[in-house]
Amino acid sequence: MPELSNAISIQNVYKSYGGVEAVQRCSFNVTGGTITGVIGPNGAGKSTLFNILAGLIKADGGDILLGNKYVTGFAPYKMAEMGLMRTFQVAHEYPRMTVLENLKVAPRKQLGLSLFSNWVKWSKIQEEEKKWEEKAIEVLQTLELDGLKGELAGNLSGGQKKLLEFGRILMGEPKIVLLDEISAGISPLLMQKIIGLIQKLNKENDVTFCVIEHNMEIIKQLCNPIIVMVNGEVLVKGTFEEVIVNPDVIEAYLGIRAWE
Repeated sequence: MPELSNAISIQNVYKSYGGVEAVQRCSFNVTGGTITGVIGPNGAGKSTLFNILAGLIKADGGDILLGNKYVTGFAPYKMAEMGLMRTFQVAHEYPRMTVLENLKVAPRKQLGLSLFSNWVKWSKIQEEEKKWEEKAIEVLQTLELDGLKGELAGNLSGGQKKLLEFGRILMGEPKIVLLDEISAGISPLLMQKIIGLIQKLNKENDVTFCVIEHNMEIIKQLCNPIIVMVNGEVLVKGTFEEVIVNPDVIEAYLGIRAWE
């Protein structure tokens, strides 16, 4: 069986805010086709690292690769064009657009984004618009938001906004997805449906996921391998069973040393 290549390679990345080192020369790889978990106590640098990967903030140093291409310092739109999408701990929606419109803007490389296409390919743009609207309605039905398709996204509850953000992932047909605390504010029953969608995208569409999550049951159910971050750097990497009994991991979470 051929060795899988890296979807993401993080090489010696660091980021400081004043005298605080949020990410300290962090290095690890995310293998293509995996659902990799990233866990760690609050302040470990997980979300900062995701923001660096997505191009939302610039690292002070180090390199990032998607596949074999260096993307260090790329803007968010460039990362999205290359197939990387992310969600946030606090959902980012377009508040003055409807729920349906929020989904329709997500697909990459739409014909309507080109001024030239708007002049000469108007009929094809209309066909594409119809296709994306039909898909958006299907996504809203899956996420149980179809009754809110005409509602302004800014009026949704926190949990509904998280679902809408995940819906944009489904619409965007990404290659790599960074999920940041996707379960926050979502009912356990609906979260199981989302877990099923993540697993389906991973297996059928070969989408690579990197998941920050505090709910260890979700990490256990979804992720292999798991990377533990502490104080802005990688502490250990392994299976769920390996990391939860690691004395250094227990000390990082509980503040006590676990001796075997």
